[in-house]
Amino acid sequence: MGSRRSTRHLEARLRSRLPAIVACALLALSFLVYAPALRGEFVSDDLNAIVANENVRGPLDPIGLFTRMSWWGGARGDTPGYRPLTTLTFALNHELGGLEPAGYHSVNVLLHALVSWLLFLVARRIGLDDRAAVLSAILFCVLPIHSEAVAWIVGRAELLAAATFLSAILALLAYRERGKAVWLAVAASMMAAGLLSKENVVTLFAVPAATALCFSGRPAARRRDGIASLALGLTLASYLAIRAAVGAEIPEARLALLDNPLSMVDFPGRLLGTFSILGRYLWLTFLPWPLSIDYSYNALGIGPGFRGDTFSILGLIAAGLLGWYAWSTRERQPAATFAVLLTLITYSIVSNGVMLIGTVMGERLFYLPSAGLCILAGTVLTVRERPANDSARKGLALAAIAIVVLFSIVTADRAADWKTRVSIFEAAVRAHPESARAHMELGTSYGNIGRREEGRTSLLRSIAILPEYAAAWMNLGNLHANAGEYDDAVEAYTGAVTANPKLIPAWYNLGLAERLRGNPEGAVRALSEASGQGRLDPTPPAVLGDVLLGLGRNAEAVDAFSEAIERGTHDPAVFINRGVAGYRLSGCAAAVEDYLTAVRLAPADRTAAANAVNCLEVLGRTGEAAAIRAQVANQRVGG
Repeated sequence: MGSRRSTRHLEARLRSRLPAIVACALLALSFLVYAPALRGEFVSDDLNAIVANENVRGPLDPIGLFTRMSWWGGARGDTPGYRPLTTLTFALNHELGGLEPAGYHSVNVLLHALVSWLLFLVARRIGLDDRAAVLSAILFCVLPIHSEAVAWIVGRAELLAAATFLSAILALLAYRERGKAVWLAVAASMMAAGLLSKENVVTLFAVPAATALCFSGRPAARRRDGIASLALGLTLASYLAIRAAVGAEIPEARLALLDNPLSMVDFPGRLLGTFSILGRYLWLTFLPWPLSIDYSYNALGIGPGFRGDTFSILGLIAAGLLGWYAWSTRERQPAATFAVLLTLITYSIVSNGVMLIGTVMGERLFYLPSAGLCILAGTVLTVRERPANDSARKGLALAAIAIVVLFSIVTADRAADWKTRVSIFEAAVRAHPESARAHMELGTSYGNIGRREEGRTSLLRSIAILPEYAAAWMNLGNLHANAGEYDDAVEAYTGAVTANPKLIPAWYNLGLAERLRGNPEGAVRALSEASGQGRLDPTPPAVLGDVLLGLGRNAEAVDAFSEAIERGTHDPAVFINRGVAGYRLSGCAAAVEDYLTAVRLAPADRTAAANAVNCLEVLGRTGEAAAIRAQVANQRVGG
């Protein structure tokens, strides 16, 4: 009797400590499988969201991040975004470690371990036994399809969305059972935080209905489900109001052959395409090959005239089987039904079936939907201990261990692909040799490390796949410009702005190339376009002013320099050159204040000092001129 009591006591202690034990195990496992990615470079959208984003690199401004379109910053003014909480975490990373990628990667791995642990808690909370809940969490932790969300730094938006989503589910379940308003407040707060991290958390609104459908309870519990739906609806309405206040309106569906070829397909083809994408997601979840950072045109063979493929059949069959399983187990195994509904709810927003989104497919987009699948797998791969099922239980346990080990190896191998911009896009081209974007990104990456001929070949291949691909044309122009081949650069940049007249960097680079090849009038036209469209960046009007000044068009030069100054430039050269243009028009009276500003901004600038002194003397302000001379003399002595 004493031995049994001791065993039960030990089991109770172990179960009470299980969450902490699982948390430590998931943390260790996450860092183990993602170790190869920890020293990886900033890749693709990392450059826009972090490296070139003034909201991340500038002075830390937490409030400001929530009051403006801070996701891309000025680097991607053509596609502004609003995910301020994710951007804030990047800014905090920058405060602590600058642009050292290891810190950003480490935070992502920590968040992934947290999401895996939260999934364990949810699985346990909805009725899975400890073994099933642990298996679900470990499977989620090592799934190779998650490597994009974890190893790609911008995937942090997915990680934060999943963490807040699962935390909200735990709070909703606690409120459903206990009725304490604090849990409802926690759920609403988590939803708000998730929406400010990524928009797909909007699907949390459907979770109370799913819990009411799957789990029986007293009338009070169902009443609380209704109250929870109302609270989440108010949270969603508040979020939409905030977005509208900062100008982040819900974007309209755009026809975009490159990013989302499903947007170019008629309704029957789009429906079959939606099932095809579902089939591909499920395939890559459980048979993870080949994984790729890119699925845009024409990686999947989806485009105008699409009428389904093998994956469409797979998606239809899988959807039917999931629906049948959810219905058939709704009374015997409500946790399995809830897991299926959770998958379908979270997948709906990224499926392109409910609404068109910005991309046809991305492995990171299936990060949250796969949580439901992992919980479902935990219920399927775990058999309760009964003598009749002992051999089946052992077989399934061995199968589960084998799957986890195999997936861990595959994930670690995939994490290594994220080490450099070249390695990740070489892998993408191997996976999808007809992808225009994969070739564009690879060609650009080759060019950045000096492998010009390989870069040119890849960029031309990208253009051959999609002739109107503006980014490929622009990066081909950059490659030629960096080699001093300005005629070829102008031709490529012209191709870029013809394909996308709103591509501001291409207009700017075209202006520079025209200037360098000795065509100032062409430079004026291109820089005027860049300046007119990029209404925040002071650089295009500043360079335009330089060109106009060289052409002797002084009044226009003054206007261009003034525009750059209004946009916030602190470049002393801009003030000096506006002073020169003003001097040519009206003499020292129009120039002296600009020269003095340049002196204040750059006391060591000899040109600014000389021009200021000359004009001050002409205007009879000899005391000020003497003070500047003395300042210059002191700097010479100090130097």
